[in-house]
Amino acid sequence: MKSLMRYMLKTKKPCSNFIREFKSGIDDTIPYLLSHHESKDYDKCLTISKYKICARCFGVYIGIILTGILHLNFYISPFVLILVVFLFPVFTLLDWTISTFSKIKSNNKLRIFSGLTLGSVFISGVLLLSTGQYVVFFPGIIYAGLAVILIIKKQNI
Repeated sequence: MKSLMRYMLKTKKPCSNFIREFKSGIDDTIPYLLSHHESKDYDKCLTISKYKICARCFGVYIGIILTGILHLNFYISPFVLILVVFLFPVFTLLDWTISTFSKIKSNNKLRIFSGLTLGSVFISGVLLLSTGQYVVFFPGIIYAGLAVILIIKKQNI
């Protein structure tokens, strides 16, 4: 912070330089707000207007919204929610693992579907946690552990 203050005091137009630098940083960051992919991986994104959005993340958003609406309008037993939390992440994990470690490549329809199931898991998990059902941590730990192992394996390829 001191170096920023020093820089601003040395320049003749400190505010305009700061604003220009800030705007430049924002311009460089905007492409990553809806898609965390580099431009070489834009095939994993949907194009909406001029914006790129990660297909799987888009599915997660839709899954959160649809599952939230479903839970607001219908009673779903805790047992079904637990099944969702335990089983639905399999779709995302399989889709990513197969497309990463084999010659079979995923497509955006599969990415949206696997994201939708993951969005359902997020809402179901939150609902279970809000009722004191801490069992949701178990599959979370298992899937997170598997993901870490697979990411490390990917780095070593």
